[in-house]
Amino acid sequence: MSKGSKKTLLLVEDEPILAMSAKAQLENYGYAVKTVTTGEQAVAAVKTLPEIDLVLMDINLGPGIDGTEAAEIILKEEDIPIVFVSSHSEREVVEKTEKITSYGYVVKGSSITVLDASIKMAFKLFDVNQAMKLNSQKDHESAQLLQNIMDNIPGMVFWKDSNSIYKGCSIAFARSAGLELTTEIVGKTDYDLPWKDHEADNYRKADRIVLDEGIPRLHILETQRTAEGSTIWLDTSKIPLFDTERNVNGLLGVSLDITEQKAKEEALRISKETSDMLLNVAAEIIISEDFQGNILLLNQSGHTMLGYRYPELVGKNFLDLCLPEELKAELHEYFKSLAHVDAKAIVTHENEVVTRNGERRIIYWHNALIRDKDGKPIGIFSSGEDVTERKRAEEALRESEEKFSTIFKESPYPAMLIDTDNGCFFDVNMEMQRSVEFSREELIGKSAAQLGIILPETELQTKRLLSAYGQYSDFEVSIRTKSGKVQFGMATGRIIVINKHAYLIQTLVDITERKKTEEALEERNSILNALLDSLPIGVFMVEAPSGKPIVANEIAKQLLGRGILPDVDANNLGEVYQAFLRNSDTMYPLDEMPIIRALRGEKSHIEDMDVKKADGTRSLLEVFGSPVIDRGGRVRAGLVSFNDITERKKSEQRIVRLLNEKEIILKEVNHRIKNNMNIMGSLLKLQSDNYVSQETKSILLDAEGRLKSMMVLYDKLYQSGTHDELSMKDYVPSLLREIVDVFPNSESIKLSLKIDDFSLDTKFLSPLGIILNELITNSMKYACMGDDGVIAVNVIKNGGRVYLDYQDSGIGLPESLTFENSTGFGLQLVKMLVEQINGTIQIEREKGTKYAIEFKV
Repeated sequence: MSKGSKKTLLLVEDEPILAMSAKAQLENYGYAVKTVTTGEQAVAAVKTLPEIDLVLMDINLGPGIDGTEAAEIILKEEDIPIVFVSSHSEREVVEKTEKITSYGYVVKGSSITVLDASIKMAFKLFDVNQAMKLNSQKDHESAQLLQNIMDNIPGMVFWKDSNSIYKGCSIAFARSAGLELTTEIVGKTDYDLPWKDHEADNYRKADRIVLDEGIPRLHILETQRTAEGSTIWLDTSKIPLFDTERNVNGLLGVSLDITEQKAKEEALRISKETSDMLLNVAAEIIISEDFQGNILLLNQSGHTMLGYRYPELVGKNFLDLCLPEELKAELHEYFKSLAHVDAKAIVTHENEVVTRNGERRIIYWHNALIRDKDGKPIGIFSSGEDVTERKRAEEALRESEEKFSTIFKESPYPAMLIDTDNGCFFDVNMEMQRSVEFSREELIGKSAAQLGIILPETELQTKRLLSAYGQYSDFEVSIRTKSGKVQFGMATGRIIVINKHAYLIQTLVDITERKKTEEALEERNSILNALLDSLPIGVFMVEAPSGKPIVANEIAKQLLGRGILPDVDANNLGEVYQAFLRNSDTMYPLDEMPIIRALRGEKSHIEDMDVKKADGTRSLLEVFGSPVIDRGGRVRAGLVSFNDITERKKSEQRIVRLLNEKEIILKEVNHRIKNNMNIMGSLLKLQSDNYVSQETKSILLDAEGRLKSMMVLYDKLYQSGTHDELSMKDYVPSLLREIVDVFPNSESIKLSLKIDDFSLDTKFLSPLGIILNELITNSMKYACMGDDGVIAVNVIKNGGRVYLDYQDSGIGLPESLTFENSTGFGLQLVKMLVEQINGTIQIEREKGTKYAIEFKV
């Protein structure tokens, strides 16, 4: 640094012209200026030229290090102000230089005035920094002195600012906080240190009181978790610190470690509490009395047992308050006698006491003498156990043993006591003797296996059960009597203790008859299962009302792809057994399933259920559902039977398809036959029109009429859909109208019809159609009915006979004309056709001509 008033500047600029211009301007402002062009030269110049006071540093200096790198190297060795001069004004460039030094940044092209102001500001900042460093050194020395004092004061010292931020501490405090240096505490809060959160909260609350009120807080008892993880107790005092204007600007604290003292206090407290607790939690009465019976001490259990509130009885006389009247004198003497027993002896006695509500309790006492320091007896210390319940239990046990003995002997079932040590009979009742046909003398001292009553392996099994569970029940055994008869029994046994010895008490229930019934039932079930499995259909049963499967024969398992599965009930049957609506992925409605309907007491039959097996294949089932009902009318189970109708349905579909094809063919055949008949009728009509001879025309018209009757019959049969029978009420009117309409005067003829509604086979219909055609033709041609002619036809069925009456209103037939002498073809044809249907026909000649036909159907 230069000593004179003229400051020396080092200008670092790689552009010679700019360097010359800036050097001239700065010298005009009174500066001495030295110039270099590279960063390396700048570093060397600062090292070798001590007179340089400030560096004006360009950033971009061509090849080699740039201005920022050169500045960093210089500042590592020298404390000198550096002002950056650059054409860059980007924020990131400026921020980069500020991280290196903050004495200024001037953009190239700025006026010399701006540059001069920046240089002067840099010198002022540098002078301020130098002064601060000097003061900092003095402060450091003072702080070091204070630190030495603090480190040697007993306890842990710390100080904080007004925001509870640490400004310093003693080395003892730093170690407690897990810090190596005291300076590491600076700037930290209690939340930055190892203390627990609630400890930090409490420290800062205490700080706040001291800082806000400006008064010390002394002897604050608090805990602190150290850096090692242990918890210590502290006695902390905090005093406020003031600035020159008496404003609180911090606090000073001193903490003394009182962990050991607290441990001693806690041990003393625990010892006292333990003594009190042992006295009061003892279930027995703990009492201390003088020899007159005055109560000196009585624990809480004693008060409770006697019915008083603690410590109500202390100071009162136990003998007067708590003894039955008849015992008071005796116990007074007993208490006096205790003064003369051995000092170390424990004397016991038992007596009744009376509680506050008058209840009597039996207390078993342990008594010891209390002596003063000279060994003189001054009282009695006793513990009393309430044995009332035990005494009652002993009495109840005695009564129980008497009852047990009675029940054992009088039991209607075989009963025995067996010694667990050797397995031999210890006692047996009369029913046991009768059951096995051995006397008591023959049984006692022997084991059942030795006497051949049971097999040795059965005896071994019972021992294993007792060893594992201490008892057994419903254990089936076979028993052989003395005479060799085999019976079956259900054994129940358990270990009991009599006079501290373990015995097995065992009873037997004779199940011989039940066993025979079970075997018969098992045989019947076996036959039933064989029958079910032999059926060609699936059979599946669920219990009511749960819906749990209980029966599924082999066919059912095959068709369903599953047998009886666990965890199945009425709510998930369809899901578990994968029941779908036919040809869909929709689950079959649960309420509509025959098995569910059977549980509701309904019968049902469906053919639209698909069942999906585990392998993904599906079967269409025909299912019949029925409830299983007991004698009381209750539904006990739901039963379904089913078979796979997949192939049957396919066959039915093929049949329907064939029938549809047949129907189409039949329609076509009918159409062609009808057309052919119409063509034949038309040909007859045309042919008759071409003949002049009336006789020939008549013959052709008759043939046309007969054809018409056949056409009407055929058409009606086809339309009826039955093809083998037809309703007379439908057939006859149509036939008559068709035949009448053939004739020219048809419009003047009135038809009067009365026809019952019944059906006839085609073997009757075809002849009747031709008969009616012949009769109408005769009426239309020969009856001369005029313009108001009437043809009346009545057809009645009565039982198994049919009555057909035909009548016209014409001139009538001659009396001489009969079916036998008629030369006309028409009447002869009528007679032949009536005979063909095994009927009769009569002619009546009043009011025209009437034909009465009768035949059996």
